[in-house]
Amino acid sequence: MLGLFIFTPLSLWPTDCTKCDCSHFPISDPECVKCCFAQKGEVTNSTSTSLTVKPISGKQPTKTFQIQKSTKINGQLQQGAIATVYYHIVDGQDIATRVDGPGYIHGALVPGNLPLPPDTCAEVAEQFKKLGRQLPPMPADAMRVFFGNSEGFSTQPRLIVWTIGTDDILVLQKTESGMSVSAKVRGRDGQLEAQIVDNEFFINPRNLFRIQGAGTSSLSVFNPEGQRILEIEFLNQRAIKILGTFYGSNGEEITIGENEQVFLSHGAKFVSSHSCFGGGEGGMIELTPTGILVR
Repeated sequence: MLGLFIFTPLSLWPTDCTKCDCSHFPISDPECVKCCFAQKGEVTNSTSTSLTVKPISGKQPTKTFQIQKSTKINGQLQQGAIATVYYHIVDGQDIATRVDGPGYIHGALVPGNLPLPPDTCAEVAEQFKKLGRQLPPMPADAMRVFFGNSEGFSTQPRLIVWTIGTDDILVLQKTESGMSVSAKVRGRDGQLEAQIVDNEFFINPRNLFRIQGAGTSSLSVFNPEGQRILEIEFLNQRAIKILGTFYGSNGEEITIGENEQVFLSHGAKFVSSHSCFGGGEGGMIELTPTGILVR
Protein backbone atom coordinates (compact mmCIF):
# COMPACT_ATOMS: atom_id res chain seq x y z
CA MET A 1 0.00 0.00 0.00
CA LEU A 2 1.33 3.44 -0.94
CA GLY A 3 -0.21 6.62 0.29
CA LEU A 4 0.18 10.07 1.74
CA PHE A 5 -2.06 11.36 4.51
CA ILE A 6 -2.05 14.97 5.69
CA PHE A 7 -3.32 15.28 8.56
CA THR A 8 -14.66 14.81 31.89
CA PRO A 9 -14.32 13.19 34.48
CA LEU A 10 -17.18 10.92 35.58
CA SER A 11 -19.87 12.60 37.64
CA LEU A 12 -20.11 9.75 40.11
CA TRP A 13 -17.68 9.39 43.02
CA PRO A 14 -17.48 7.68 46.40
CA THR A 15 -19.00 9.46 49.38
CA ASP A 16 -15.48 10.04 50.75
CA CYS A 17 -12.86 10.50 48.03
CA THR A 18 -10.41 11.80 50.62
CA LYS A 19 -9.64 8.16 51.50
CA CYS A 20 -8.41 7.47 47.94
CA ASP A 21 -4.77 7.72 46.97
CA CYS A 22 -5.10 9.67 43.72
CA SER A 23 -1.37 10.29 43.26
CA HIS A 24 -0.49 6.96 41.67
CA PHE A 25 -2.10 5.56 38.54
CA PRO A 26 -3.78 3.38 37.57
CA ILE A 27 -6.17 3.34 40.52
CA SER A 28 -6.79 -0.24 41.72
CA ASP A 29 -9.80 0.48 43.96
CA PRO A 30 -12.92 0.42 41.69
CA GLU A 31 -14.62 3.04 43.87
CA CYS A 32 -11.63 5.41 43.70
CA VAL A 33 -11.52 5.14 39.90
CA LYS A 34 -14.68 7.26 39.90
CA CYS A 35 -13.00 10.25 41.56
CA CYS A 36 -9.29 10.17 40.68
CA PHE A 37 -7.96 12.00 37.62
CA ALA A 38 -4.85 13.61 36.13
CA GLN A 39 -4.56 16.68 33.91
CA LYS A 40 -1.52 18.17 32.19
CA GLY A 41 -1.38 21.74 31.00
CA GLU A 42 0.00 25.26 31.24
CA VAL A 43 -0.07 27.04 34.59
CA THR A 44 -2.03 30.27 34.20
CA ASN A 45 -2.24 31.17 37.89
CA SER A 46 -0.69 29.80 41.07
CA THR A 47 -1.17 30.74 44.73
CA SER A 48 -0.59 28.98 48.03
CA THR A 49 -4.18 27.70 47.98
CA SER A 50 -5.03 27.21 44.30
CA LEU A 51 -3.60 26.33 40.91
CA THR A 52 -5.19 27.04 37.52
CA VAL A 53 -4.12 24.89 34.57
CA LYS A 54 -5.02 25.28 30.90
CA PRO A 55 -4.86 21.89 29.13
CA ILE A 56 -2.43 21.66 26.22
CA SER A 57 -4.65 19.59 23.97
CA GLY A 58 -7.66 21.91 24.27
CA LYS A 59 -10.05 18.95 24.65
CA GLN A 60 -10.49 19.55 28.37
CA PRO A 61 -11.61 22.78 30.06
CA THR A 62 -9.31 25.03 32.06
CA LYS A 63 -9.49 23.95 35.70
CA THR A 64 -8.69 25.54 39.03
CA PHE A 65 -7.49 23.07 41.65
CA GLN A 66 -7.47 23.59 45.38
CA ILE A 67 -4.05 23.26 47.01
CA GLN A 68 -4.11 21.87 50.56
CA LYS A 69 -1.39 21.32 53.15
CA SER A 70 -1.33 17.65 52.19
CA THR A 71 -0.80 18.40 48.46
CA LYS A 72 2.62 17.19 47.33
CA ILE A 73 4.24 19.71 44.99
CA ASN A 74 7.30 18.78 42.94
CA GLY A 75 9.18 21.47 41.02
CA GLN A 76 8.44 25.17 40.58
CA LEU A 77 4.91 26.20 39.59
CA GLN A 78 5.49 29.38 37.63
CA GLN A 79 3.02 31.02 35.27
CA GLY A 80 3.48 29.62 31.78
CA ALA A 81 5.14 26.43 33.01
CA ILE A 82 3.84 22.97 32.13
CA ALA A 83 2.54 20.96 35.09
CA THR A 84 0.74 17.67 35.69
CA VAL A 85 -1.95 17.74 38.37
CA TYR A 86 -3.23 14.57 40.04
CA TYR A 87 -6.53 15.25 41.75
CA HIS A 88 -9.73 13.89 43.21
CA ILE A 89 -13.22 15.33 43.43
CA VAL A 90 -14.61 16.07 46.89
CA ASP A 91 -18.04 17.71 47.25
CA GLY A 92 -17.80 18.88 43.66
CA GLN A 93 -14.39 20.48 44.15
CA ASP A 94 -11.17 19.53 42.33
CA ILE A 95 -8.59 18.89 45.07
CA ALA A 96 -4.97 18.48 43.97
CA THR A 97 -3.21 15.60 45.71
CA ARG A 98 0.06 15.97 43.81
CA VAL A 99 1.50 18.43 41.29
CA ASP A 100 4.57 17.80 39.13
CA GLY A 101 6.08 20.99 37.75
CA PRO A 102 9.13 21.71 35.53
CA GLY A 103 12.26 19.78 36.37
CA TYR A 104 10.33 16.83 37.73
CA ILE A 105 10.42 14.22 34.97
CA HIS A 106 10.95 10.61 35.93
CA GLY A 107 13.23 8.47 33.83
CA ALA A 108 12.89 10.62 30.71
CA LEU A 109 13.78 8.88 27.50
CA VAL A 110 17.00 10.33 26.14
CA PRO A 111 18.11 10.49 22.50
CA GLY A 112 20.09 7.55 21.26
CA ASN A 113 22.58 7.45 18.44
CA LEU A 114 20.92 4.80 16.30
CA PRO A 115 20.48 4.66 12.51
CA LEU A 116 17.10 5.61 11.11
CA PRO A 117 14.78 2.99 9.61
CA PRO A 118 14.17 3.26 5.85
CA ASP A 119 12.89 6.75 4.99
CA THR A 120 9.30 5.93 4.03
CA CYS A 121 8.28 9.54 3.41
CA ALA A 122 11.20 10.04 1.02
CA GLU A 123 10.26 6.86 -0.83
CA VAL A 124 6.61 7.95 -1.08
CA ALA A 125 7.70 11.38 -2.34
CA GLU A 126 9.84 9.74 -5.00
CA GLN A 127 6.91 7.60 -6.16
CA PHE A 128 4.68 10.67 -6.43
CA LYS A 129 7.42 12.49 -8.34
CA LYS A 130 7.41 9.70 -10.94
CA LEU A 131 3.69 10.31 -11.33
CA GLY A 132 4.32 13.99 -12.00
CA ARG A 133 3.33 15.24 -8.55
CA GLN A 134 5.76 17.20 -6.39
CA LEU A 135 5.24 16.86 -2.63
CA PRO A 136 6.49 19.55 -0.23
CA PRO A 137 9.72 18.57 1.50
CA MET A 138 9.73 17.48 5.10
CA PRO A 139 10.71 20.42 7.38
CA ALA A 140 14.27 20.17 8.67
CA ASP A 141 13.14 20.54 12.29
CA ALA A 142 10.39 17.93 12.04
CA MET A 143 10.10 15.23 14.67
CA ARG A 144 9.74 11.88 12.95
CA VAL A 145 7.67 8.98 14.20
CA PHE A 146 8.08 5.53 12.65
CA PHE A 147 5.02 3.21 12.88
CA GLY A 148 6.54 -0.07 11.82
CA ASN A 149 7.24 0.49 8.11
CA SER A 150 5.10 3.66 8.00
CA GLU A 151 6.28 7.11 9.03
CA GLY A 152 4.75 10.29 10.44
CA PHE A 153 6.25 13.70 11.08
CA SER A 154 5.42 16.87 12.97
CA THR A 155 7.14 20.17 13.76
CA GLN A 156 5.15 20.60 16.98
CA PRO A 157 6.96 20.09 20.31
CA ARG A 158 3.96 18.09 21.51
CA LEU A 159 2.62 15.34 19.30
CA ILE A 160 -0.60 13.44 19.93
CA VAL A 161 0.03 10.24 17.98
CA TRP A 162 -3.31 8.47 18.45
CA THR A 163 -6.60 9.27 20.15
CA ILE A 164 -9.54 7.01 20.93
CA GLY A 165 -12.65 9.06 21.63
CA THR A 166 -11.56 11.86 23.95
CA ASP A 167 -8.60 9.86 25.27
CA ASP A 168 -5.10 10.77 24.11
CA ILE A 169 -3.70 7.24 23.93
CA LEU A 170 -0.10 8.14 23.10
CA VAL A 171 1.53 11.56 23.47
CA LEU A 172 5.16 12.49 22.88
CA GLN A 173 6.60 15.69 24.36
CA LYS A 174 10.07 17.04 23.70
CA THR A 175 11.96 18.19 26.79
CA GLU A 176 15.39 19.63 27.49
CA SER A 177 16.62 16.24 28.69
CA GLY A 178 15.02 14.09 26.01
CA MET A 179 11.53 12.84 25.31
CA SER A 180 8.61 12.59 27.68
CA VAL A 181 6.04 9.87 26.95
CA SER A 182 2.46 9.65 28.20
CA ALA A 183 0.30 6.66 27.35
CA LYS A 184 -2.72 4.66 28.44
CA VAL A 185 -2.41 0.88 28.36
CA ARG A 186 -5.65 -1.10 28.51
CA GLY A 187 -6.47 -4.78 28.47
CA ARG A 188 -8.73 -6.35 25.87
CA ASP A 189 -11.68 -5.67 28.15
CA GLY A 190 -10.95 -1.94 27.97
CA GLN A 191 -9.96 -1.66 31.61
CA LEU A 192 -7.02 0.62 32.36
CA GLU A 193 -4.19 -1.65 33.47
CA ALA A 194 -1.20 0.66 33.32
CA GLN A 195 -0.55 4.32 32.72
CA ILE A 196 2.51 6.32 31.76
CA VAL A 197 2.53 9.99 32.72
CA ASP A 198 5.65 11.90 31.69
CA ASN A 199 7.65 8.64 31.70
CA GLU A 200 6.55 7.72 35.22
CA PHE A 201 4.97 4.28 35.22
CA PHE A 202 1.94 3.27 37.22
CA ILE A 203 1.14 -0.44 37.14
CA ASN A 204 -1.95 -1.94 38.71
CA PRO A 205 -0.54 -4.08 41.57
CA ARG A 206 -2.96 -6.92 40.81
CA ASN A 207 -1.38 -7.35 37.37
CA LEU A 208 1.99 -8.63 36.21
CA PHE A 209 2.82 -6.04 33.58
CA ARG A 210 6.57 -5.70 33.10
CA ILE A 211 8.50 -2.63 31.95
CA GLN A 212 12.01 -2.50 30.52
CA GLY A 213 14.25 0.39 29.54
CA ALA A 214 12.93 3.25 31.71
CA GLY A 215 15.51 6.04 31.80
CA THR A 216 17.28 4.95 28.60
CA SER A 217 16.63 5.44 24.89
CA SER A 218 13.98 2.72 24.77
CA LEU A 219 10.89 1.63 26.63
CA SER A 220 9.05 -1.70 26.43
CA VAL A 221 5.88 -2.87 28.22
CA PHE A 222 4.86 -6.55 28.39
CA ASN A 223 1.50 -7.93 29.48
CA PRO A 224 1.07 -10.80 32.00
CA GLU A 225 1.32 -13.32 29.14
CA GLY A 226 4.74 -11.96 28.20
CA GLN A 227 3.51 -10.34 24.99
CA ARG A 228 5.01 -6.98 24.08
CA ILE A 229 2.20 -4.44 23.94
CA LEU A 230 4.33 -1.29 23.65
CA GLU A 231 7.82 -0.57 22.38
CA ILE A 232 9.26 2.90 21.92
CA GLU A 233 12.77 3.73 20.74
CA PHE A 234 14.12 7.28 20.86
CA LEU A 235 16.49 6.75 17.95
CA ASN A 236 17.99 10.23 18.00
CA GLN A 237 16.96 13.77 18.87
CA ARG A 238 14.35 13.89 16.11
CA ALA A 239 13.20 10.32 15.59
CA ILE A 240 11.01 7.88 17.49
CA LYS A 241 10.02 4.33 16.56
CA ILE A 242 6.79 2.80 17.93
CA LEU A 243 5.34 -0.71 17.91
CA GLY A 244 2.54 -2.16 20.03
CA THR A 245 -1.13 -2.82 20.63
CA PHE A 246 -3.48 -0.24 22.10
CA TYR A 247 -7.10 -0.83 23.18
CA GLY A 248 -9.91 1.61 23.82
CA SER A 249 -12.57 1.35 26.50
CA ASN A 250 -15.27 0.33 23.98
CA GLY A 251 -13.60 -2.36 21.88
CA GLU A 252 -11.41 -0.09 19.74
CA GLU A 253 -8.00 -1.46 18.83
CA ILE A 254 -4.77 -0.16 17.30
CA THR A 255 -2.14 -2.71 16.29
CA ILE A 256 1.19 -1.35 15.07
CA GLY A 257 3.29 -4.12 13.52
CA GLU A 258 6.52 -3.97 11.56
CA ASN A 259 4.83 -4.53 8.19
CA GLU A 260 1.20 -3.54 8.79
CA GLN A 261 -0.73 -1.09 10.98
CA VAL A 262 -4.39 -1.86 11.72
CA PHE A 263 -6.93 0.52 13.27
CA LEU A 264 -10.37 -0.79 14.33
CA SER A 265 -13.22 1.34 15.66
CA HIS A 266 -16.93 0.48 15.86
CA GLY A 267 -17.00 -1.48 12.60
CA ALA A 268 -14.59 0.83 10.75
CA LYS A 269 -11.19 -0.48 9.70
CA PHE A 270 -8.12 1.33 8.40
CA VAL A 271 -5.01 -0.57 7.33
CA SER A 272 -1.74 1.18 6.63
CA SER A 273 1.56 -0.09 5.26
CA HIS A 274 4.52 1.84 3.93
CA SER A 275 2.60 5.13 4.27
CA CYS A 276 3.61 8.68 5.14
CA PHE A 277 1.62 10.84 7.58
CA GLY A 278 2.09 14.53 8.37
CA GLY A 279 0.31 16.14 11.28
CA GLY A 280 0.36 18.25 14.40
CA GLU A 281 -1.19 18.49 17.82
CA GLY A 282 -4.67 17.37 16.78
CA GLY A 283 -3.76 13.70 16.59
CA MET A 284 -2.39 11.90 13.54
CA ILE A 285 -5.07 9.20 13.66
CA GLU A 286 -8.28 9.44 15.70
CA LEU A 287 -10.67 6.60 16.45
CA THR A 288 -14.18 7.97 16.99
CA PRO A 289 -17.61 6.40 17.63
CA THR A 290 -18.50 7.05 13.99
CA GLY A 291 -15.30 5.94 12.30
CA ILE A 292 -11.61 6.70 11.88
CA LEU A 293 -10.18 10.13 11.13
CA VAL A 294 -6.78 10.32 9.42
CA ARG A 295 -5.27 13.81 9.49
